[in-house]
Amino acid sequence: MGASLSGLISLHLGAAHPDLFSRVVSHSGAFIARPDARTPQGDIDVMTAGEWLRQQLEANPPRHLTVSLDTGLLEWLTAPNRRMAAALMDGGVDHQYREYPGGHNWVTWRQALMEALLFQLQG
Repeated sequence: MGASLSGLISLHLGAAHPDLFSRVVSHSGAFIARPDARTPQGDIDVMTAGEWLRQQLEANPPRHLTVSLDTGLLEWLTAPNRRMAAALMDGGVDHQYREYPGGHNWVTWRQALMEALLFQLQG
């Protein structure tokens, strides 16, 4: 379970380690970040690095996972989270996706927490 960059890492680790993980919760996953991505100036690029994890999961859907994704409607990660949810659906991965009227913050993630945990307990 994680929020923002931790949401990306949670889904990445869950997909990569079926021997360890069967459930993942990602709040506002930062699905636009990529390891070692740099701007032309050499700075760490967390905004335009591309959706590498979605591309990996489209090629190899993690069907061993039950995934809960959510995001706020007032943040820059809404579209990447929608695309990730669509990729999971197309790949036959058991998941839920929810959007909340908030931003990239703990107020929004707190709203989503109960739904995410209930979904994981039902699976």
